[in-house]
Amino acid sequence: MSEITSTVSIGTQQYDLFDPPVSTSPAKPSAGTQSVADIAPVVKSADFTFAGGQLLPKLATEGNPYGGLAYDPTSNTLFTIGRLGNNILQVSNVLAAGSDPLKFPRAALVKNYGTAIYGGLRTVNPNNGTPTTEGLFWDSGTLYALYGGNYAVSPKADPCLVAIDFMGSGQSARGPYSLDVSSQLGREWAYKLPAWFAQKYTSGRTLCLGAGVTSGASHCSFGPNALAVDTPATAMSLTLTSKTLLDYPESSTDRTNPYGTRLPRPGDYTIYSGTPGQIFYPCPAGTHQFGPVAADGVGVWGSADYARAGCFIDLPDKQGLLVFVSQGYGAFWYGNGKEQSAGGGTLQADCNAGAKGQHAQHCRDVVYVYGLATLAAVATGQLQPWQARPDCTFSLGTQFPSMAWNCGHLITGAVFRPASRDVLILAQGAESLGPGDSNPIIYRLEIA
Repeated sequence: MSEITSTVSIGTQQYDLFDPPVSTSPAKPSAGTQSVADIAPVVKSADFTFAGGQLLPKLATEGNPYGGLAYDPTSNTLFTIGRLGNNILQVSNVLAAGSDPLKFPRAALVKNYGTAIYGGLRTVNPNNGTPTTEGLFWDSGTLYALYGGNYAVSPKADPCLVAIDFMGSGQSARGPYSLDVSSQLGREWAYKLPAWFAQKYTSGRTLCLGAGVTSGASHCSFGPNALAVDTPATAMSLTLTSKTLLDYPESSTDRTNPYGTRLPRPGDYTIYSGTPGQIFYPCPAGTHQFGPVAADGVGVWGSADYARAGCFIDLPDKQGLLVFVSQGYGAFWYGNGKEQSAGGGTLQADCNAGAKGQHAQHCRDVVYVYGLATLAAVATGQLQPWQARPDCTFSLGTQFPSMAWNCGHLITGAVFRPASRDVLILAQGAESLGPGDSNPIIYRLEIA
């Protein structure tokens, strides 16, 4: 990945795409009887080993899986989302060691729950398109399904969560649950915060939801969002109240710096603007979808930065929120996947070349890691949610070159398993099944 400039300046600070990180956050607070200053250090790239994985079933009639990942430790099985109306699939756990993904064992289908498992509760405003399940999370016999409209342009009051209780051989759905903020801030992934941290900083809310820039880019966080919410089992209402721990609003109230609340990122991109099918020209001032690159080489998050999965590591000797991002670089534009640029050039996207929308010429994976001290600083008001910076960032594709990826380098599911000290991630479309068809691959990352 020689094309990436790993270190760029942010004002007088530095932003490092890979380890070792350079902190851009103010001093971190300590906390009560269990102090943030005394807890385990933040996990970093060197703590992970690529420890194998598994392939997923080829399901011609049930619809191949495409995203979402949850783990039930009691049955030792995994849940993922299928392509037939977002049907829920339960598959076997056959994780095995190895570094060649195409030699991983293939899981068997345990059960296809179809879409009836949602109880007909996935609803959105008709103006926001069709309900689409995007994330799964298992917690003590309950499977949470996170969803949103596939083109959510006015998502403020939309529901985004259904809780599915597994009781013996049956299931019962509850919800749908909305948020007291935009549903775009909590429709992608979920995880649990440490109970002591939640007691001190989030009024006891241990369930945390996250999202990044998502469908329609309306009311989204232009950086990884973290929202501690009421647990549906104890909630008094179908609207879950929340405590914001991370949020990077699309627009700043500072007219001299309208992109100032978006998360900084490497500025290795050029923005183009034009009418689809006509000539596109460089647009250094930025657009609604893509923020400009500053004079010091720093860019900001835009519609080419996709966060679709996250999990929280909570071990006696390691901790941290991991958010998995597909980050674009090269040329950015809104239009068709292939357009003509000024001077006779061609804008060609590696992915979704036949679709109209936001496009990035190339993509890479980046893992963003936030420690509890950073989240505590936001919770106590020492930092605004958009002032928080990741404690470190790194690329799995660079660190583990034998991993297979599709063109988007997109992770759409992540699970932390404390008993086995590992993180499972679902790499979308990483196994080619033939022309126009693919399956995700589950990778296992062992924590030292």
